[in-house]
Formats: sequence, structure tokens, C-alpha cells
Amino acid sequence: MNKNTPLLTALALGLLAQAGAAQTSRDPWLWPFASSSIWNTSIGSGAVYKAANITDAYSISTDDEILTKTYSWNPSRTLFEMGNWFDRDSGTVDTGKRINLPDNFIVPDAYVRPDGSGHTPNNCSAFLRPDGKTLLHVAPLTRPTNGGNVWGFPGPPGFYKPEISLTGDGLGAGAHQSELSAIGGSVRLGELFSAQPIRHALKINLWAKRYFYHDISESDGKAGFRWPATGADFYAGFEGDYNGTNTSLQHGTLLAIPPSVTQASLNLETAPARKLFFALQNYGAYVVDDTAWDSHALCVEDKAVAEFTTRQGYDYYSTWDNPTPFYRDVTKLYKALSIVDNNGPNSIGGGGTRRQADAPPINRVLNMGFEETGPNPNPLFWTKWSNTASETASYSEAGGRSGASHGTHWSANAYRVYTSQRLTGLSNGLYTARVWVRSSGGQITCQFQVEGYSSPSVARVAAITAASGWTMREIRDINVQNGAATVGIWSDARAGNWVNFDDLEFYKQ
Repeated sequence: MNKNTPLLTALALGLLAQAGAAQTSRDPWLWPFASSSIWNTSIGSGAVYKAANITDAYSISTDDEILTKTYSWNPSRTLFEMGNWFDRDSGTVDTGKRINLPDNFIVPDAYVRPDGSGHTPNNCSAFLRPDGKTLLHVAPLTRPTNGGNVWGFPGPPGFYKPEISLTGDGLGAGAHQSELSAIGGSVRLGELFSAQPIRHALKINLWAKRYFYHDISESDGKAGFRWPATGADFYAGFEGDYNGTNTSLQHGTLLAIPPSVTQASLNLETAPARKLFFALQNYGAYVVDDTAWDSHALCVEDKAVAEFTTRQGYDYYSTWDNPTPFYRDVTKLYKALSIVDNNGPNSIGGGGTRRQADAPPINRVLNMGFEETGPNPNPLFWTKWSNTASETASYSEAGGRSGASHGTHWSANAYRVYTSQRLTGLSNGLYTARVWVRSSGGQITCQFQVEGYSSPSVARVAAITAASGWTMREIRDINVQNGAATVGIWSDARAGNWVNFDDLEFYKQ
């Protein structure tokens, strides 16, 4: 470890290692929304199952979802309404929304193939705003030129919904035709092949012409959708376009594999399919869009799509006249799905005893592993105070406990420095704070501390002592009374003393 050379840290690209290092809490970007959200609530013992009668499809595919963090130092670009389905960047109506994007962020426009067929991806997208807390959903997204503006709808055409919280219920401001979230329920990078189960609901698309039901006589005008969906395709009420006969199968329908079905009874051939089986039986999948042809699609983070196409024997893009083992497995899973017919706002997943425990609480610390840096390159969301004007004693460097980087205090001279983050928007109550540290020892004072959470202000501290390996420091029962708290590392050190810190957590008990 070179203590006197600050290093630029690598930007985390959705890797699950950091979130999985300690399941006491979770990073909401990698595992979004509240534990009570539809995306994180498992199927209950009260679920009423109804046959869905899903049959073989000619094609199995993915619906690729573009999930992107944005940063204040990137240029602010105008979001315009798309012009039309095939020429999306022809639109001229300003939505009033701006998105901070690097110039090289490119999403190609739709196009017509030489055979006359169209390549018209949904490009459902979720942008995390620079505050690290707010989501903007956009679809169908296009940004075909380097440094140009952006096209898509931030919510239903003509009715722009407010942006939503990454830690909220996950409803509203959606991107699919169902107006459900692009990030909630998405299969994320690493999930399909990791050792951990997928512990959230999924999202799927079906062919509306074969499966989706509509009733244009409905007095509330809700043709083609049910809770939690709030919309459907504009052609939902057109004769022949939504041609399903099952009155329960619409946008927003929750599908799940009933308890009577087992992996053994389905004779699944591949490990990824067995992971999908676990998610589909324990959490289910929401129907969010129309594939518009004879295809079944699973909604997948764009960065994870390669995992469906490059693993030998797991090729997801397949047809019934050239099936791979994974295609055969996924077809079995779809055919095993039933409708959870009593899914509703007061009985998510059918209610009753949950098949799985609640999702871990959300970690309120942003950039918990010091992976993300700005142009400075100071760690994003962290501030530092020092008794020297240069402030060189606090920085991030390579070699993190669970990710690429960690925070460090070190100087060749005696120093005093405080690296901290102010957490706001907290619900009042008891919290736990944690940090992993290693240290040379020898400091006058070196401690993990939490302050500014009550009035009058008090501080809780945990001493950091010499340790060559990573050890955890914890402060429990922090009684937040004013919706905020500050967490940080304080060092009053002699020349050459050092401390590393990583994987900070602050979560509700």
C-alpha cells in the first residue's frame, strides 16, 4: 500500500460484490426500493393461483433496460419527446427535463431492416440523478449522436409524472407501457450466475395479441391493465390487438410458479434457470409490456445482457426450431407460471405468511466503498476537514475490502483530518452504523463517529485501534430525532500513522 499517492478509484458498474459483502444492509442502486415494495415482497401463503395458460413461444429474448447513474460534472442535455416510433430523434417538443450525460453515452435510434421489419427496442431507462437518491424514468430512449440531446417520454406521453425516490415504494414514474419501473425487477449484472439467490420480483413481457385481455366497456377506462400497473398500450382497446380471453391477464398481472411445482418436476437442465425458478416461485414476475410478436421476454439490465448470450449452453436468444438447453428451461418456467389473482395494494403477493424474509434494510450511506470519484478526484458525496490547507491527508485509493477502493487517512507529517457524510431524509428511529477498518495504530485519536442526529447534538464514537486485517466497528441504537445524521472517520495522528476505511453502513434497525 502506497499511503502517500492518492489513486483514482474505478467507478462501480453494478457489481454485486459490494452489496453482498455483508447482508446487514443493501445498496439501493443494486437492490432498489423499500422492503415493503412490490419488487421486494415475496409471495404469501394467502396467494390465490389462477391458470395463466402460457404456451410455447417461437422466440425467447430479453427486453434490455438502460440503468445509468448521472453526475453533476457531465453536460446537462435536453430531453425531448420522441418524434415517432421509427424516427425517435425527430421530436421537437421539450419535456422540461434535463439529464447529465457524458458525451459518449449513445443509444441508437430505431430503424427499418432491409427486409422491411423494424428494430424498435423499448429502451426503457432509469437515470439516477446526481443527488444519488432520485430516479427519472424515460422510454423509449434514444441518444444517437455524441454529445447530442436525448429523446423519450418521462412517463406517459402528455402526462409527465414526478420523479421518484430510489428508496420509496417503486411505483409511479415508470418506463414500460404498464408505467411500471425500469429498474425495479430488472435482472442485474451478475445476478444470473452469482452464488446468491435472486431475492426480488422479476418483470416479463408477453405477446398482447395472444394473452392480454381488455374490456373497452370498463367504466373506469382501465382497458388492458390492473394494479400495480397504471397504463397499457394505446392500442389496448383496438379489436384484435389485445386478444386474450383470460380476464386476469393484463399489464400489471403478477405471475408466479405455484408451490406444488418443483425444480425436479420441471427437469431443469441449467443452473441459471434454477435461479430463475427460485425467483419466480418465491417473488413472481410482473407483466409490464407487449413483445408485439410470438416471443417471451425477460427484462434485463443492459450491462447484463451479454451474460445471456456469451455463456456456452445458456444462450437466451433462441427459437423453438433451434433450442438451447436454456431456451428449453425458460420455456418450461413460463409455462409453469400461474396468476396470483388476489395480488393488490393490501395483499401484495396474495398476503399471508411470506415465503421469504424481508429484504435487508437500505444502507443510507452513498458511495459506501469510495468507488466513485469526481474530476477532483475526491470521493463522491464525502467531505473532508483538515488542519492543513492542502487537505492531502484524506483520499481514496485502490485495494478495497469488497470493491476496488477504500478511504485512507495518511500523511508524512502530523495531521488532523475528518472524512464525513451528512445523511438527510431519514425517518426518525433507531439506526445502526458500521465501518470496516484497518490501521497502523499510534494515533492520538482515531475513531468512527456519528453525530448531528438529535438536538441538542451529541456524538457516538467507536475507537479504531491497530489492526493489519479488516475489522468491523459498530455503533447501535442511534436515536435519530431530526431526520438526519453525520457519519465519519476522525484522525488526530502522528507522522506516518494511517487508517483505511471501507463499506460504511447506516441503516434502520
